[in-house]
Amino acid sequence: MAAPSCFAVFLFVLMLVPFSLPAKKNKMSYVLTVDDHKEFKKILRTRTNVLSLFAKSEKAASPIMDTFAQVAEDMKGLGTLVFVDCSDKEAKKLCKKVKSNPTTYELKHYKDGDFNKGYDRQETYKSMMNFLRDPTGDIPWEEDPTAKDVIHVDSDKALNRLVKKEKTPILIMFYAPWCGHCKRLKPDYAAAATELKGQATLAGMDVDKPENEAVRRQFNITGFPTILYFENGKQKYKYGGENNKQGIIDWMKDPQPPVEKAPEPEWSDADSDVVHLTDETFDTYIEEHASVLVMFYAPWCGHCKKMKPEYDEAATTLKQDNIDGILAAVDATKSPQVAKRFEVKGYPTVKYFKDGEEAFGFNDRTADKIVDFMKDPQEPPPPPPPEQPWQDVESEVVHLGDEDFKSQLKRRKHALVMFYAPWCGHCKKAKPEFTSAAEKYKDDTKVTFAAVDCTTQQGVCGQYEVRGYPTIKYFNYGKNPKDYEGGREEADFVAFMSDPLNPTPPTPPPKDPAEEWAELEGAEEVVHLHDNTFEEFVQQHSSVLVMFYAPWCGHCKAMKPDYALAAKALKEDEIPGVLAAVDATVDRVLQSKYDITGFPTLKHFKDGEFNTDYNKARTMDALVEFMKNPQKAPPPPPPEPEWSEVESEVNHLTDETFNSFIQEHSSVLVMFYAPWCGHCKKMKPAYQEAAELLMAEKPDAKLAAVDATKYSSLGTKYEVRGYPTIKYFKNGEMAFQYQKGRTTEDIVAFMKDPKETKPPPPEKEWSEEPSDVVHLTDATFATYTQEHSPVLVMFYAPWCGHCKRAKPEYTKAAELLKTDGISATLAAVDCTKHSEVCQTHDVKGYPTFKLVKDGAQVSDYNLGRTSEDFVAFMLNSLPKQPKEEAKPEEQKKEEPTQQQKEPEKKVEEQKKEEPKKEAEKPAEEQKERPKREAPTDEWASTDSAADVNFLTAESFDQFVADHNSVLIMFYAPWCGHCKRMKPAFEEAATILKSELPTAKLAALDATQFRDVGTKYEVRGYPTILYFKNGQKEFKYTMGRATQDLVKFMKNPQAPPPPPPPEAEWSEVPSEINHLTDQTFDNFVYRHSSVLVMFYAPWCGHCKKMKPAYVEAAQQLKKEKPEAKLAAVDATQYGDLAKNYEVRGYPTLKYFQDGKEAFAYKKGRTTNELVSFMKDPQAPPPPPPPEPEWSEVQSEVNHLTDETFNSFVQQHSSVLVMFYAPWCGHCKRMKPAYQEAAATLKTSDPAAKLAAVDATKYAALGKTYGVRGYPTIKYFRNGEDIQKYQGARDANSLVQFMKSPPTAAAPEWIEHPGAVVTPIKNIPAFDKFVQSHEHTLILFYKKELQKYKEAKGPFQKTATAFQDDNNKQFAVVDCEAATDLCLRVGIIPESLPTIKFYVSGKFSTNYKDPVTNADLYNFMNTASTIPKTDAREEL
Repeated sequence: MAAPSCFAVFLFVLMLVPFSLPAKKNKMSYVLTVDDHKEFKKILRTRTNVLSLFAKSEKAASPIMDTFAQVAEDMKGLGTLVFVDCSDKEAKKLCKKVKSNPTTYELKHYKDGDFNKGYDRQETYKSMMNFLRDPTGDIPWEEDPTAKDVIHVDSDKALNRLVKKEKTPILIMFYAPWCGHCKRLKPDYAAAATELKGQATLAGMDVDKPENEAVRRQFNITGFPTILYFENGKQKYKYGGENNKQGIIDWMKDPQPPVEKAPEPEWSDADSDVVHLTDETFDTYIEEHASVLVMFYAPWCGHCKKMKPEYDEAATTLKQDNIDGILAAVDATKSPQVAKRFEVKGYPTVKYFKDGEEAFGFNDRTADKIVDFMKDPQEPPPPPPPEQPWQDVESEVVHLGDEDFKSQLKRRKHALVMFYAPWCGHCKKAKPEFTSAAEKYKDDTKVTFAAVDCTTQQGVCGQYEVRGYPTIKYFNYGKNPKDYEGGREEADFVAFMSDPLNPTPPTPPPKDPAEEWAELEGAEEVVHLHDNTFEEFVQQHSSVLVMFYAPWCGHCKAMKPDYALAAKALKEDEIPGVLAAVDATVDRVLQSKYDITGFPTLKHFKDGEFNTDYNKARTMDALVEFMKNPQKAPPPPPPEPEWSEVESEVNHLTDETFNSFIQEHSSVLVMFYAPWCGHCKKMKPAYQEAAELLMAEKPDAKLAAVDATKYSSLGTKYEVRGYPTIKYFKNGEMAFQYQKGRTTEDIVAFMKDPKETKPPPPEKEWSEEPSDVVHLTDATFATYTQEHSPVLVMFYAPWCGHCKRAKPEYTKAAELLKTDGISATLAAVDCTKHSEVCQTHDVKGYPTFKLVKDGAQVSDYNLGRTSEDFVAFMLNSLPKQPKEEAKPEEQKKEEPTQQQKEPEKKVEEQKKEEPKKEAEKPAEEQKERPKREAPTDEWASTDSAADVNFLTAESFDQFVADHNSVLIMFYAPWCGHCKRMKPAFEEAATILKSELPTAKLAALDATQFRDVGTKYEVRGYPTILYFKNGQKEFKYTMGRATQDLVKFMKNPQAPPPPPPPEAEWSEVPSEINHLTDQTFDNFVYRHSSVLVMFYAPWCGHCKKMKPAYVEAAQQLKKEKPEAKLAAVDATQYGDLAKNYEVRGYPTLKYFQDGKEAFAYKKGRTTNELVSFMKDPQAPPPPPPPEPEWSEVQSEVNHLTDETFNSFVQQHSSVLVMFYAPWCGHCKRMKPAYQEAAATLKTSDPAAKLAAVDATKYAALGKTYGVRGYPTIKYFRNGEDIQKYQGARDANSLVQFMKSPPTAAAPEWIEHPGAVVTPIKNIPAFDKFVQSHEHTLILFYKKELQKYKEAKGPFQKTATAFQDDNNKQFAVVDCEAATDLCLRVGIIPESLPTIKFYVSGKFSTNYKDPVTNADLYNFMNTASTIPKTDAREEL
């Protein structure tokens, strides 16, 4: 019997094997296995978060492989995990390149394409997941080996379990990972835990995690660390010991409640010779005393506390030495009126008053200085201006940072880099010498002088081990850094950089600005002026037009040719006047004097005096025409009168007259407008005419208008969000918004019969419409674009008009591509939903089109928006196949027709005639013809490019015919990819010149010689083509490094053809029945039991399911032939998918006897599909619906649209819960809410609990800013006082209602000591931003969740800068100050928004995460952020 038993076991094992092997393979499918260095580099270029496992062999990696594979699966879309087997022959090279030689295995992390660090955490699933979520963050405390005796609590359940079960006393530290105080305390806390082990339990809990928010609320944790003591399952005390190891141990031996510190005595109560003044006594005292120094302070201010003893001492000295004068002090937190009057913005502020009037401010804070000042009170000289940051000083030194250090240095052969700190004295001494040396080399394109501020760019300084300042290093093409050890004077730097190995200093002459213009026709007639020649020149000439320009300015470059031609025309036509030019980046005195803020700026001077700005066209003709009669620009037209001052039948209302007017008249249409609004101006005539007609035809119907920029409170009250907003009022109440036409007839017709127009139904989302456009998300974008190539992506917003107009053509193009079988895809991303991928691809407006190949962005699409344009572009983006040469026989057949011959004959005749005509022309005319064929790009003139052959349209064909092996780069001078490739291309040309002279590298500026680029279908830059024996062979697609180019030219091989496209599923033989819109109905009617899978060819889940589905169909054919499995390509047969409400892929539906029975919701394995089809059971019916809460008997009052207002006004104290029937949190809270209502009925009958179903009564939810459920609000006498934020148990609700708030607290409090200033209107805004150098302003709506998250970090950052008067923080409530928010270009959808202003002008929108650290870093580097014109904000 033993043998059969063994055989059975053997069979059982064999049965298991086929199922276990695919499982392992499946698991590893999320790990990228790489053996090629180029492939690895490509992954690093296209993925931002990569963890690589380098193993000695696959077997050596087996201990970690299961964990690694699981992490790869769960981090899909957020991180990439790569496996490299270093025992593989090819992979060995890769391991060597990345310097990995593992004894077993090692893990390395790469971030944004660069090596970040070796993995230094525990090799567990949890640790790896935490690491990949924050690869640059600190090691979590629970993984710190020194904290092994601290109990690490990760959830509220674990916390409750610990508190209930632990018998020893418990001390719990609630912390946040970013908290500095927590970090400093952790080592002492862990050491105390070790010493107290067995006697007490010390635990820690990260309550900064969102899932632990309930714990923060439960224990009222408002700061970190919060340390609480528990005994016998209950919280007993707050920790009251010292924050060190011994302090914790001593306190735990005898736990006592914390002893409150005795309040510090008020300064005014202390015995002192300082006179303390208040709002009431200030004016009288100052008037009665001729010489008074006043210190405005706050009791909590640290700087004030330091100054107090000095101030007291000085006051005593003045009294003892009989020195005239009084020292006084004002507590600005108690006497805010006087502080506000004297514009006290920070503490301490010290001001001197003479004869009852404020004289000036005083800045010294020591007793001696104060006494000396009071002996002879003179206004101190103004402080010296702060030193300008080096990077803001115009010079030839390039300032680099963490992001651009490598990319910039790769381009230069020789680079000398100074690593410095702004405060370093040696650096300050070296700066001018270093800058002067850089100036000497400004024309040498091989040499660059660079600088790195190590106080802000710590990454690059750490990488190159900078230990002191200044550290100066030499780099060769960004590699091989060597320490510079020479002197620090200009001559030393110049000598070193002339030859880093054998210094011989050349001294190049300074470049004349005229040289930049030299190649332009007429340039010799443009006069170049400087700071020292300008005044004399304009005095000597009666009419001078001056162009102030910058060499880098694109508009200037575009204008220069016309400007030079105009100068030439003035001379030739003897028109009085001269054209001059000033390089404003060099001649800064002139730039400052004439307030040049943009380029080019043109100014006309007449008889030595400024005459007028030139604002006409920038063409030669316009310039010449102006110089014939240079007149001043006409004065601006007189300002338009205010509408309210124009006589009409429109009633203009104000804050005072509005209510009485609409109460007096039963039918009023009110137009809320802004004086500057274009749509309002267009509508005014029709509105006025309508008012006149109504006066005659229906006098009781009134038209009114409100200037919402003047009377913003009315705009806010009636929710005016844009202009014009027109609202209809009936019997004194706002009835509805006017939505009809804006003509006189429309308005009159409406007022004769005012009826509300129902808004159209909401537009269907594009992604829900059946089409061949693939809709991508943050989660699917990377995977889809890597699996499909090429893909044109349209980034859009649902509200965007241009997007709506482009959609039909885009959809049609997608359909054409699919119908024609072209393997190119059109996709779309809704940026209002999927902002992450839109930010990654730098989407600035809608629609934005980008071409993506193999997961990487290739180019922007800026062509036409018809379906033909899209299709043509996608055809050009496909890989080109080499053209076959026509055979001689075929060439003979293709004889031109007679019609073709005629034009050819004419062309030949013209060619023969041209030399004759040319010879007949005068010599002067031939000489003047410009030579267009020489390449003008500066690359062609650099020494490093000497071995690259620069081609023109004239020389191209001859060159490729003369050389049998040529690689040509078609480039654009402005192209960044081209610039990065140039050094490698140059170096490869030089190597080939000596190693393989017959192989040539050439380049052509495709922006200058467009015809050549068009001929060879050049669509982007750089395009690199290989030519053999004068003919184009193929496109070069290999690497762009020097060695890649040399290797290719030594053995030029065509790239392998692309792999054949995957066959359509319907073309693969199987037992699956593939249905179409023609065959579907017939098939499901003919078969009684059919399971249909609706799929999309690109869908990953569908691809995974296909093998099991096919296998199940084969099995059913044998075991139950009448059961059929079918499939429908829902992207091809969209109407069919729409009929059966297919919303995602795959969707499986079961059909019985020709009708849809139900959706299939079971597993997707072969066995599960077969089991279901053998016995197709419908899923169990859903449970009966829960009764509506309003139908359940309780003491909760259920309110509706009709009953809400009357109820909250009738009862003085009401708590209202806005809920949704489906909301889980609401369901959990209901019993406690009902219990609280029942308790209050007996204990406090006046307090009422009510509820509103916000899904039924959406208008109420909208009115009270309900954004989530439950939202609980407290009302007193009908007024919304505040949102309830307390615990949700019955007892907490009852306690709240017993002592509720009496008035709503303001969101931000305005007082002199406030670190954040609330701004309420436009004048206050303008004054605030103009009064401070750097201003950060948060625009918000208080009900928005993102604002609530931003409020805390914004307040904390402002507090950190409270002593820095140059950096100020403010907030604007866009519900209260609608006109202000509209003026600065804010739409409601963009809130909350943070904007940065420099000296009164808008600079930039803050785009980093709103955290304490990011906000602090942003403001700390505020001086480096440029000031721009406020108009750019819009």
